[in-house]
Amino acid sequence: MPLTSEIKRRDSWVNRFFKERFPGVVSFAQREGLAVRNLKMLVHPESQDDADLVGTAFDYRLRMHF
Repeated sequence: MPLTSEIKRRDSWVNRFFKERFPGVVSFAQREGLAVRNLKMLVHPESQDDADLVGTAFDYRLRMHF
């Protein structure tokens, strides 16, 4: 299951982890979300076809970290 889905599920341990350790993240995300959405995504020219693969690899690495 993608990390985003885990964060959105209220009964998820990932959701609880973030709420307990980063209580101000929701207000921060709401305040800064528009600026972040307007940023241009940086992708190395040679890896444009692998952007999804890189995202998946980052997702798995982040899960291993937790």
